[in-house]
Amino acid sequence: MTDAIDDYLLALHRTRASGGSVRERGHYGALQNLLNNLGATLKPKVHCISELANAGAGSPDFGLFTAPQLVFDTNEGVRAIRPPDRGVVEAKSPDTAIERVEASEQVTQYWERYRLVLVTNFRSFLVVGEDEVGRRKTRERFDLAPDESSFWSLAAAPSRLPADIRLRFREFLHRLLLQNATLTQPRDVALILASLARDCRARLEAAAAEDKARSRQPNLLEPGGRASPLIDRLDDVRETLESALGIRFDTERGMHFFWSTLVQTLFYGIFSGWVIWARQPVPRDKRGTFSPLRVAWMLRLRVIRALFEQVYRPGALEGLGIGDVLDWACDVLHRVDDTAFFSRFREDHAVQYFYEPFLEAYDPDLRRELGVWYTPPEVVDYMVARVDWALRSQLGIERGLADPRVHVLDPCCGTGSFFLAILDRIHKTLLAEGEGDLAGSMVKRAAIERIHGFEIMPAPLVVAHLQVALALEHLYRAPLNVSDGHSNRPDEFPSILLTNALTGLDERSGISPRLPLPELEDDGYFAGRVKREEQIWVVIGNPPYNGFAGVDVTPEEKSLTDPWRQVRAVRPPEGRGLNDPYARFWRMAERRIAERTGFGVVCLITN
Repeated sequence: MTDAIDDYLLALHRTRASGGSVRERGHYGALQNLLNNLGATLKPKVHCISELANAGAGSPDFGLFTAPQLVFDTNEGVRAIRPPDRGVVEAKSPDTAIERVEASEQVTQYWERYRLVLVTNFRSFLVVGEDEVGRRKTRERFDLAPDESSFWSLAAAPSRLPADIRLRFREFLHRLLLQNATLTQPRDVALILASLARDCRARLEAAAAEDKARSRQPNLLEPGGRASPLIDRLDDVRETLESALGIRFDTERGMHFFWSTLVQTLFYGIFSGWVIWARQPVPRDKRGTFSPLRVAWMLRLRVIRALFEQVYRPGALEGLGIGDVLDWACDVLHRVDDTAFFSRFREDHAVQYFYEPFLEAYDPDLRRELGVWYTPPEVVDYMVARVDWALRSQLGIERGLADPRVHVLDPCCGTGSFFLAILDRIHKTLLAEGEGDLAGSMVKRAAIERIHGFEIMPAPLVVAHLQVALALEHLYRAPLNVSDGHSNRPDEFPSILLTNALTGLDERSGISPRLPLPELEDDGYFAGRVKREEQIWVVIGNPPYNGFAGVDVTPEEKSLTDPWRQVRAVRPPEGRGLNDPYARFWRMAERRIAERTGFGVVCLITN
């Protein structure tokens, strides 16, 4: 796609430099080639066709058709058999203001006929569509350059196009050609949201870099020599996560990890809030409009709600420059066919259908380096069944995981696969024992009080909470109570906590740091109680095999495996082995079971 962008800009430059036609028609070929080159990468392919026949509302410059809409006629060549399902294009010369084109009677007629119009002057692009109730709405806008003069300078030397602008333009065009497609597959929704997430991350990184550069200039510093509010706000979030999780984002790669984590959290917050909104037992037109402003109130988890409000509170998004991207994400979700989507989106397999394709499309390098892989359900079910058998047959606990004394810890719960499998095993045992309708409420109580999950990355934590909440509501008929502001009952949350399982294990580390976000302090308090006070009988999970190179760990975590290095009867260990993250998880599990509880089961996957 990089070559297609360069070809587009150079073609415009050559047409202008030739001294021939410099009005919009002289540039049609460059635009058509750009859209066709990108459309050829989609499934189904999208074709940009000129000279629409029987348009019924004037003659748009181009129509955007999917392959099934086109037929090949030996006399007429390729022709359309239906109106363009991805909208039409109206192009004017680069010296025409895009706002003037958008407001024209011509575009109004096209919108009334086709409901989706790409308006462009070849340097700015604006998508005119409709909102969830059919009213006209500007969905997205992208500017290659701030004015005509700088645009022509860029067209003469496309290599000067900044990498972040190039990436965002590619993502914009990709989403453009997917506009108006009814979304039914979780994977398709994930890919479009991942495209917006990449745009969002590029904006944040560019805004922070610009702000940082400004802060180095003394005449631009605020009184007292402080950096700008944008840097302060983002540093607060970063330092809060560093303090709460016991890690440091010190290097350039570490900051990439931080940005990636923050953006994932925002988009999974939006997705989770939408799922809750879409599944309300009331007609869609009675739910009110779903928007990012409603997400913080709809999310059922303290930490993510707090992080989301920290970024999305009034006034915050102006400096961040991402408010419109989050609005576009909501527009995408409004195009989802709820019935078809949720028929494929099973409560207990959200990762398989959504999280994995999102992360693979959004940041495949980060996923690979962190070892973020979905543990196959067959493996998870076997491990949970094996632990249940060991509790019954080897430790004399007749009810296995269903025994209310059994506290279980998944120290790296990710998106909650083991947590959900344990709840399912408990539910089956309770039904077999004749608990009937009471089984669901007993499963919920276990999820809140004695099945514990720790996770260091906020994004998968969102998915874990979402999956458990949906499972409790739809599979076990025992929804969590979340106060609507009028109920006196306290909120209920599953014991899935944002924390580092490998820190804060000693009594001397029991005092949690004061953090800017009280909700993170709450999670730190509850996690500390599980780490230092609960009698854990089972440690189960799939620890990461790799550490991310840009994230430094604390001395406490590094020292976990020191006792294994102090050997007398055998040769001391050499090489990297004990430095692998999974080895530290094993040592943590050994301490919990052998040195604190005195008995129990450890069942972890290793490399």
